Amino acid sequence: MKCRLVFVLVAVSVLGIFDHAVALEGLIWRQTDELMAAEAFQAAAADAKYVYAISSRTVAKYDRLTKREVATSRGDAAHLNSGFLWKGKLLCAHSNFPRLPEQSEIKSLDLNSMQLSTFHQFLQPPGSLTWVVRHAGHWWCNFAHYGARNSETLLIKFDDDWSEKERWTYPIALIRQLGRFSLSGGIWRNEQLIVTGHDRNEFYQLKLPKSGDVLQWIGTQEIPFTGQGFAQDPLTGGLIGINRAKRCVVFAEAEDKSTQTGVRMPDRGICAHRGASDTHPENTLAAFREAIRLGVAMIEFDVAFSSDAKLVLMHDGTVDRTTDGTGPVSDLTLLELKKLDAGSWKGSQFANERIPTLEETLSIMPTNIWLNVHLKGTPELAAAVAAEMIETGRWNQAFLACGTEAARAARHVDKRIKICNMDRQANSLNYIRETIAMKAEFIQLLGGESVDPDHTALLKQHGIRINYCCANEASKIKSLFRSGVQFPLVDRVAAMLKVAEQSGVNRVGTQRLFRGPSQP
Repeated sequence: MKCRLVFVLVAVSVLGIFDHAVALEGLIWRQTDELMAAEAFQAAAADAKYVYAISSRTVAKYDRLTKREVATSRGDAAHLNSGFLWKGKLLCAHSNFPRLPEQSEIKSLDLNSMQLSTFHQFLQPPGSLTWVVRHAGHWWCNFAHYGARNSETLLIKFDDDWSEKERWTYPIALIRQLGRFSLSGGIWRNEQLIVTGHDRNEFYQLKLPKSGDVLQWIGTQEIPFTGQGFAQDPLTGGLIGINRAKRCVVFAEAEDKSTQTGVRMPDRGICAHRGASDTHPENTLAAFREAIRLGVAMIEFDVAFSSDAKLVLMHDGTVDRTTDGTGPVSDLTLLELKKLDAGSWKGSQFANERIPTLEETLSIMPTNIWLNVHLKGTPELAAAVAAEMIETGRWNQAFLACGTEAARAARHVDKRIKICNMDRQANSLNYIRETIAMKAEFIQLLGGESVDPDHTALLKQHGIRINYCCANEASKIKSLFRSGVQFPLVDRVAAMLKVAEQSGVNRVGTQRLFRGPSQP
């Protein structure tokens, strides 16, 4: 019954499109990176290549990859606020605050010439414009008031001719949260209006009322930036805000609350390639136990289907190299595979070591190391492995190293499954950009004598953990860690762990052995 369900899910996933959307109520926002920018005083925005830090009078353009400033805006401005990218322009709310009478307009920044000009000017505005966005074919503008009048802050909906269609005020309870300040930023996300205040690390979730002219306040969430103007990140689907005190742009991404297990996973360390494969027979329990004993942060192993659709560990397509048998793995049943000696080829002390199943492998793994699960098969295999990870409670520490189609199949089983992109694997910017677009959680760089630190910085900006295959020399391990690689795959586990320690990368102590989700 279990196998039949897996194949049905695969059929659906291959034909359909995977949806990454998660309800806002189920998210935790984490800072993934920051960019120091003196202009990060009012707001920030970004496109795929550049970050825009906004101060009251200027907008500075920074390269996302190098984090270097490349240009600043030209043209007069008195009080710029939030920025919104639309049709190749950065539209900024602009006012004469705190002067009276109030004047408000939308400034347009040409992203090539960096020239500021007026996009639209409001005649007799009902407050100081603090943010503007485009949503559902209309313009949505926030006109702020401060001090004793901040309850008069308005959201107004305009059509393309700038004729007012509707207006709303904000709930008094929300206004009280702001003290004497007002609302500084706003976006639409998942049909909710998300707004920020002046200096609190939180955003407020609102929705349009079914009747009346007061918006409904439906929730509050903590964020890793301090209010002010913010924007959505088109590259990650996350948020971009500022920390005014530090003068930096903050990148934030959402994490599903259901993935929080209380176990802290390693930030970097040595990955044992097929276990401690220099001294023990690869992809066996003996090799894994040795890697665990030595203190690795990650173990890589390969999973394939037997002829009777059982999940077994084997790198090659055949059993010839690593056992005393012959023939393709896919032609042998689990019972036939279990009769093979998978250890003697490495040394007589490993005689009668058997090919393990995935279930047997998971049963000996600690909970606080990463499991790099390399799939040797089709999307059907990916779906079956994903189901096993969910059933055994291993989804938080494991990731599937696979291609796009397999990733879709796995994530269709459960959206919590983590992916390491293995499509067109390389040590290149193209591979990195494809991994970012795929929304994978891991990448496995391959080849080259070195890794570009700008590449690893870009990956970390998007919350992607970085593996590298493979390295077994001290100089290369040190170079990889200096360049920002987090988990080099190695065969010489004991020796490379010592090198890692010289680079300040500690061994991982076994937190506890996993006993299954049904036991404490």
